[in-house]
Amino acid sequence: MNSVDAEAIDLAKDLNGTYRYGGPQAIGQRTVRGLPVVESETQAAGEALLGDFAKAVIWDREQTTVTVTDSHADFFIRNMVVILAEERLAFAVTRPTAFVKIDVAA
Repeated sequence: MNSVDAEAIDLAKDLNGTYRYGGPQAIGQRTVRGLPVVESETQAAGEALLGDFAKAVIWDREQTTVTVTDSHADFFIRNMVVILAEERLAFAVTRPTAFVKIDVAA
């Protein structure tokens, strides 16, 4: 969910003037109707992605490798190192209907 929409949920009040979802002073994981809310700047405002992540899988295709070297150009003289970390992963959704876009304004 976009951070603007998440803030609107934090500040939402009912007819009695109390915060519906704990308010901005709430401590802990932000939830809406028992579902965790994750903010993302890449999510468009007004929409959210609702999904059952039990229907998604990550395959680890290769172990993580970390390489450190100082042999590039003058890195040894300048006391610098380059760190390269790589991992090959594959992400798949086993049931595409488990993920939907929802209209937050509705």
